[in-house]
Amino acid sequence: MDPKLSQLKLDFAQWRSTRQSKRLKTPDDLKARAIALVGSIKIGTLCSELGISHSALQKWRKSTQVASKTQFAQLEFPRDLITGGSIQIHLERPDGVKLTINGVSESILASFVGSFVAGGAL
Repeated sequence: MDPKLSQLKLDFAQWRSTRQSKRLKTPDDLKARAIALVGSIKIGTLCSELGISHSALQKWRKSTQVASKTQFAQLEFPRDLITGGSIQIHLERPDGVKLTINGVSESILASFVGSFVAGGAL
């Protein structure tokens, strides 16, 4: 069995054993990791191993596709703010896709992250 599927199966079992109600929605992290495996593992196998229905997986995939089309934040930094040393930002999605951003100053990053965490405008 694929190691990612094995770990995800364990994580689903752990979540099911600790949830307070069977009516609780599946956590987004588990959904995202299941969706990420769709291209490399047969859907029937994936659903069977994780104990989820095919229709639930399809619903998760559809909602993810809609969300990915609507979530976008454009960032513009004036050139004069980017002074001194710069840092790199590395992002990785549950499906393993990576993104690296170079040349953002620490002060700008701190301002952006602070605003993002506080729920303010970017």
